[in-house]
Amino acid sequence: MATEAFFGGKDRLSFLASGEDPFQDGAAMREPIFYGGEPAYSFQYRTLTQVKYEADDDWLVKTRGFTIADALAVTKAISDFHSVAFLSSVGNANTGS
Repeated sequence: MATEAFFGGKDRLSFLASGEDPFQDGAAMREPIFYGGEPAYSFQYRTLTQVKYEADDDWLVKTRGFTIADALAVTKAISDFHSVAFLSSVGNANTGS
C-alpha cells in the first residue's frame, strides 16, 4: 500500500494513534524527498537538517567553528536575499523601470 511506503513501512494509523509527526521521521520522509516526482519544500529540508545534525553541534563548533543553527541562519539569509531580489526585479519589470 502506498501509505505504508510513505511512512517507512509503518502503518499510518499507528502513527496517528502514537501522536508522532510522520514528517519528523527520516524513514517517512525518505520516499518523497529522494524518490518522489517532486522534491521536498525548502522548509522541510531546513527542519530535517536541524533534527538530523543538531547532535553534531559540538563537533561542528570544534572543527568548523559554527553550529547547525548558524548554518541554517546563513541559508535562510541567502534565501531571503534572493527572494527580495527576485520580487524587486519582478516589480521593476511590471513598472517598466
